[in-house]
Amino acid sequence: MIDTSGKSEYSTVSHRSGSSLFLLELIIAVGFFAVAGVVCINMFLHAHRVSAAAREKTEAVRISQNCAECFLAADGDDDEFHSLLQKAFPEAALSEKEAPAAYELLFSEGGYRAILTVEHTEDNSISGSEPHLNTLHIGVNGSNGEEVYHLDVSDFPQKGGSS
Repeated sequence: MIDTSGKSEYSTVSHRSGSSLFLLELIIAVGFFAVAGVVCINMFLHAHRVSAAAREKTEAVRISQNCAECFLAADGDDDEFHSLLQKAFPEAALSEKEAPAAYELLFSEGGYRAILTVEHTEDNSISGSEPHLNTLHIGVNGSNGEEVYHLDVSDFPQKGGSS
């Protein structure tokens, strides 16, 4: 029999082979873009986590520095220090802890918690009527409860001494 349609068996096989190659190429391209999308999403999530950690550390440093400035401005006076903390952080709940000179600052915004402990240390190597060193230990915990930043500040009070 003679085929009058003008198509040979070879052209049909060639057409099927071309469409299956196109389909395979399309699947590979979609797979490549899916993998690239997953990689990009992971990079953005990592960048977001790093940014959040940096923002938390920056806020903890700001809180610590402000506490240190209040401590240095109080010049060894615990009542003055307490008053300056209240003025510096009106948005935070300030409470005294069990120790005679320990404070806790709770920040509702951001969930930060600062623990402040003041130590008065006698130092006999310094001449004067009341030789002592005041040290403030500041620990700031982030919203997850872990310590984000720690700062120790020491001060020799100037009250009653020579300027």
